[in-house]
Amino acid sequence: MSRKHSTGAAAVSPAQEGAWLQQAAHLHQAGRLAEAEQIYKRVVEAFPKSRDGWHLRGNLYFQAGQPDNARKFIKRAIKLAPKEGIFWSSLAVVEEKVGNRKAAESAYAKAVKFAPDHAEAWNNYGTFLSACGRVEEAIKAFGRAVDIQAGYMQAIYNLAVTLMNAGQFDQSLPVFEQGLAHEPGHPELLISYGVALKKLKRLDDAEAAQLGVLEALPENPGALANLASIYYETNRMEQAADAAARAVKQAPNLAEAWNNLGNAQSALEQFGDAECAFRKALNLDPGNADAHGNLANLLKVTNRLEDAEQSYRKAIEIHPQNPRHTFQLAMQRLIVGDLEQAWPLYEAGFECGERSPNRCQTHPAPRWQGQAMPGECLHIWPEQGIGDELIAASMYEEVRGRSLAKRVVIECDRRLQRVFERAYPWAEIVACGDFDEEQAQAQIPLMSLCGILRKDPASFPRHQGYLTADPALAEKWRARIGALGQGLNIGIAWGSGLVNAKRNRALTDLSDWADIFRLEGIKLVNLQHGDREAEIKRAEEEHGFTLHRWQDLDLRDDIEDVLALMANLDLVITVGTSVAAMAGALGTPCWALLRQPEWSQFGTGNLPFLPKLKIYGRDHDMSWRQVLSRVAKDLAAMDGSR
Repeated sequence: MSRKHSTGAAAVSPAQEGAWLQQAAHLHQAGRLAEAEQIYKRVVEAFPKSRDGWHLRGNLYFQAGQPDNARKFIKRAIKLAPKEGIFWSSLAVVEEKVGNRKAAESAYAKAVKFAPDHAEAWNNYGTFLSACGRVEEAIKAFGRAVDIQAGYMQAIYNLAVTLMNAGQFDQSLPVFEQGLAHEPGHPELLISYGVALKKLKRLDDAEAAQLGVLEALPENPGALANLASIYYETNRMEQAADAAARAVKQAPNLAEAWNNLGNAQSALEQFGDAECAFRKALNLDPGNADAHGNLANLLKVTNRLEDAEQSYRKAIEIHPQNPRHTFQLAMQRLIVGDLEQAWPLYEAGFECGERSPNRCQTHPAPRWQGQAMPGECLHIWPEQGIGDELIAASMYEEVRGRSLAKRVVIECDRRLQRVFERAYPWAEIVACGDFDEEQAQAQIPLMSLCGILRKDPASFPRHQGYLTADPALAEKWRARIGALGQGLNIGIAWGSGLVNAKRNRALTDLSDWADIFRLEGIKLVNLQHGDREAEIKRAEEEHGFTLHRWQDLDLRDDIEDVLALMANLDLVITVGTSVAAMAGALGTPCWALLRQPEWSQFGTGNLPFLPKLKIYGRDHDMSWRQVLSRVAKDLAAMDGSR
């Protein structure tokens, strides 16, 4: 028996091993696994020490979904060649697949040790490290693979996307561009490149990247979904909805496309359709934190505040590292008047970009906690916009009394410097960037004062105004307004220089004011900054009224003149912009047009920061024209108009 066995083995030429392996590999690559397996089996039976035979047979069994056999055969190959890195890499892939992370890591480590110049081993190791959450190590592994093989597209893609997902957008771009230089039309690379560009606010380039994919693949759902997101960011909501609808038609199981469709429909105030889209996204991907957050935004806008809170908390539970969900929960808590819980959450606004600039980590002084600090310097620094600076100024006298600081330095927009110098002569008022932060013993961003001084709605004083106009300028504008003749002098502002999806619902169009334009006995004065001349002329011609304006007044930058003008008006009617804050700070009567629910009402029927303002609210199922018709009726009932 033994002699016959020996004679049988000897009958096969050593050269046959290579020929059989080549034949089997060809069948393997063609997907003819059963035929390939028969030849691999013949190889290892005839040549028991054929390490390549055992290795390739193991790979075939892995591909066939039999990891136990795959492991057994690859280990036979390793026993024959224990320092063959490629074999260790194959074993690592099998161990990772079946969830043996410890064994997989050990095998990957040996793979790159024994085959340090094998790009695929480093790429596979990077994929494993990324799955384990070891992002920086994964980046190094992918980088090594790309260094070894410059045109290795899978490793380039993995490196670029891992950098992007880690928030290293600037670093990801050269890697994307390296891959696109090798393969300009690579769809997955172009799509992700566009995402990185969008994160860097290079929206034109991001759009071009997605359109580049769609030129070759017109209905590519990934490109369409990302294009919808770009259209949303650039306030092209109809186009966003169309692109997202095309994406879900092509890929009805793509959760991100449904999420983007919901965003666009919500911005278009198609709330029912938007809610269905968000819930579809969540049915497909229950762990999609952004979809939970976006659904919460919709629930908040439609005044389902308890449901909104639950969705925000779910988003935070899924992705606690995303500060935007925490910030949006803060806004929900402000709406219901839970200020004590809201203000600490509101601090997340710096990290997510809603509150800027962010000096929290760079300012050398510690945060002021409300303690007395006699003999020392307290620095209050600005954030967000001029409206926030104006309402925060209502707290400065209390800061003085509570801090007892020798120096209170209030840094502000340069346009407000003289205004605040007049109101707070005891403080040092400096323009943005003009204060040496090293001089401060404590610091605080201006809206964070609320967490110390405004812990519930009852803590807001019912002031009559706290700023004054420059006397000489007030006299100048008194004469100009007087020259307009008899009747109520009413300033109006209907829009904003900041227009985006979030702000659109809070802003009006001049055509919405038609009922007011028809009233007699009133003189309308323009308070809307920006290049609005063509828009105003169209409205004047259509409705037969005059909106008084002065060419020598810059409504954006001449804040002292604007305040002096407003101090001479009988009434200001405005959407919720800095114009309302200026009127409220001056004590000029003001009717504020506010989308409901409005966070700065803090669950009350008024605006605690600006208590003299009268609110005309717009619910989600109303139009601004309906709201302004009610305003017109109230104006008509006032003396001086009919």
